[in-house]
Amino acid sequence: MAIRKYVLPVVAGVMSGMMLLRVGERAIHAANPPAAGLNLENKAELEQYIAALPSSAFVMMTALYIFCTALAGAIARLVSGSGNRAPLVAGIFITLAAVLNVIMIPVQPLWFSAVSIIVVIPAALAGARLVSIFTRRS
Repeated sequence: MAIRKYVLPVVAGVMSGMMLLRVGERAIHAANPPAAGLNLENKAELEQYIAALPSSAFVMMTALYIFCTALAGAIARLVSGSGNRAPLVAGIFITLAAVLNVIMIPVQPLWFSAVSIIVVIPAALAGARLVSIFTRRS
């Protein structure tokens, strides 16, 4: 019972949010392609590419993070059936991933790094809240 109520919702929420995030990141990077010959597997070249991205790319990434985390919270809430525990835990896991992203790619703008960490848990809880509003029986 505990797996179905707690573990499965968190895994389903985090995985769905991260999969959509990956697709969205690819779209944003396709709109802002790296220079020809730039090897993004090389950390120095990756940092060079990220440092050259326009602010609009980071604004789009921020919106994407919020949307994907809200989706993760919504799915965690739907799978769990009730409560905010699963969406909160999903938000915590995604926050840890955001912190790791900031550590691994330190050349991101400071505002983006801060916002991408701060908005995660509220977005996950907002997604859960939307589910509870739309599934409420009258």
